[in-house]
Amino acid sequence: AWLDKRDISIAKKNGGKYNGAAVYYAISDDGGKTFHANVKAADHSCECCRVGMAMDKDGTPVIMWRHIFEKNIRDHAMMRLDGKAQPIRLSHENWEVNACPHHGPAVSIANDGNYHFVWFSKSAERHGLFYSYSSDQGKHFSRPLSFGNFQAQASHPHVLSQGQRVFIVWKEFDGVATGI
Repeated sequence: AWLDKRDISIAKKNGGKYNGAAVYYAISDDGGKTFHANVKAADHSCECCRVGMAMDKDGTPVIMWRHIFEKNIRDHAMMRLDGKAQPIRLSHENWEVNACPHHGPAVSIANDGNYHFVWFSKSAERHGLFYSYSSDQGKHFSRPLSFGNFQAQASHPHVLSQGQRVFIVWKEFDGVATGI
């Protein structure tokens, strides 16, 4: 899965505008020797933030990205790449910014099937790093838990789940040194 700007060119040719980029993916069922045609997962993703990806226990890839909702709300979405699913809004901080924050999210899926998500937001009401999980493949999400020290520029979270344990790491800067 990747961020792709081909739809911007198409919109410009037709005299239109296109906000952000799109999320596309391609699937290989022969170990990467060949790939099926590109599939558009979603229009209007943030154009610089990384796409988080993990494999569900049934072998289905799951992606998470910063999406552009409404005018310029930069919250997060997720999607199972099973060919049937639609993007699902995951975060609701309502961060309105006309720029790419360069703070992509991360996802990890545990052996028990729980999805674990981490992300950054800088909305006026709810800012910092957040963690949430879903025990039903993204149909419902836990209430987001804030973590890290926002005053120390907490950023770039990553998540890893192993069995019943979930590990989260992030970067902070205390004014002198950067720490993980």
